[in-house]
Amino acid sequence: MRRAGPGLLLSLLLVACSAPTKEDEVTLQVLVNAHAARDAVSHLTMRYGEIHDRAVGEAGSTAGGPEEFAEFKGSAEGLAVKGFLSEYLRPISTEPSFKRSGEIGDLSAATVELVSLALEPRGTWEAFGQEMSAARSRLDKALTALETGAKSHILIQSRTKTEEKAMAFSRMLAQASAGVTAPGKDEAAKTP
Repeated sequence: MRRAGPGLLLSLLLVACSAPTKEDEVTLQVLVNAHAARDAVSHLTMRYGEIHDRAVGEAGSTAGGPEEFAEFKGSAEGLAVKGFLSEYLRPISTEPSFKRSGEIGDLSAATVELVSLALEPRGTWEAFGQEMSAARSRLDKALTALETGAKSHILIQSRTKTEEKAMAFSRMLAQASAGVTAPGKDEAAKTP
């Protein structure tokens, strides 16, 4: 028994220190994209809600639609948010040989769907809210499914990278509010 212990520990250490696989890298990227996009879309829909509420107060109508957001979309903040979210408009490709390619693909597609809808709202405010809620629910389900079986070090890395993306997004918003030209998506993706 005592001789098996060091051998077992050594083999566990080698497995733990092994280089990440391509599937691990893609899983990490999809998780980070989903979390970062969800957070930025939450900010954007909050801003849409503020604009809608203001328009309702001025016009006295609750109908409203995407035209209410045209001025915001052209503002420094609107352009910064669009620049940040545009990174998430393309699904991440996965290889069929990945054990979890279906879950990775589902999360990637749900992220693209949520971002696309948030950047191009359509219909009435109420219909948009329902569509956003349904898209957010699909993203949350796909996120939970992928996170459930993910390796713990991937989950830890995804949280760290998501926080870095959140800080970059906050800096972009602060610069936009201060009237500073918003950085490009490449600069926003850089981490400190």
